[in-house]
Amino acid sequence: MGLQDLRLLTARLFWQPSDDANGFIDCGNCKNHQFTPIAERAPHMASQKGFRSVDLDLPKLVAAKRVFTLDEHFNETLRLLAVGKQLADVVQGTSVATTMTITAGNLVLGRSYELGKLGTSNLTAQTAGAVTLVLGTDFTWDAGSGIVTVIDSTKFGSNWIFTFDCAAVTQLSFQALSRLLEQGTFKLLEFDQFDEVPLMKEQFSGQVQVTAWGEYNGDFNEFTVEVLQTT
Repeated sequence: MGLQDLRLLTARLFWQPSDDANGFIDCGNCKNHQFTPIAERAPHMASQKGFRSVDLDLPKLVAAKRVFTLDEHFNETLRLLAVGKQLADVVQGTSVATTMTITAGNLVLGRSYELGKLGTSNLTAQTAGAVTLVLGTDFTWDAGSGIVTVIDSTKFGSNWIFTFDCAAVTQLSFQALSRLLEQGTFKLLEFDQFDEVPLMKEQFSGQVQVTAWGEYNGDFNEFTVEVLQTT
């Protein structure tokens, strides 16, 4: 056994959706992949000698499945994870001195309320009677998410008014469960540790679907896609 026989293999997967002619999408880091050929057979019986015997085992179903574990999340992979289609981006513009009011009747100790914007800053708060609300005493504030949480009820009885600025934010938007069939052409490049030139290059077409959505456990979220190869 030589050094060249001790290979550490890595791979990259590229996907061109069937309705997109604008080149291939790099699916990012491919942590592992496997190829599983499937062949189901039906026995053929011969009965010429007074009893039945199997003389042939003929294929009745053939398929090829390829499974890839990925861990990079961007619009195309997020679309697969949503089993849906991508909509127009949701764009939030920059604004200054935006206000949000929690009416007195809706104030509940311990409840959280959205300011209606993301990326908030320069927050001030007061009651409708001009009594100052103190951050850390009357409420807490998650600036990035734009959420305030009521932690003291002493100043209940009138509306709470929040004034803040917000940054420009662009968010991807998807309609989940609206695109149940995804197909396309795929390129698989396999590398070893000895050369930048791919050790193997394959191209195939098929149907792709997410088969495992992974776990959000503080590590890089890995998810699994399966390609049913058709050509």
